[in-house]
Amino acid sequence: MNAAPNKKRCDGHSVAVIIVDPRLGILIGNISDGRGASGVGGHVKDDFKSYVEAAHGEVREETGLDGHITDATVRRRGVA
Repeated sequence: MNAAPNKKRCDGHSVAVIIVDPRLGILIGNISDGRGASGVGGHVKDDFKSYVEAAHGEVREETGLDGHITDATVRRRGVA
């Protein structure tokens, strides 16, 4: 997994994806600059038209995996 090395300013429209494999568990990858580990995520408005499209696109881009979304929750910044 490879998090984007060029950090962009967040415009408040981002996705975070938790990938679960029934046999292997939760997929967590190393951040390429050595800052630790992370799930999959990215900005929606950069290259995508919707949150679901962004989730699929970021998973493909960062892991090479292609699958389906079984659950989605939309939360706005500052709203619990």
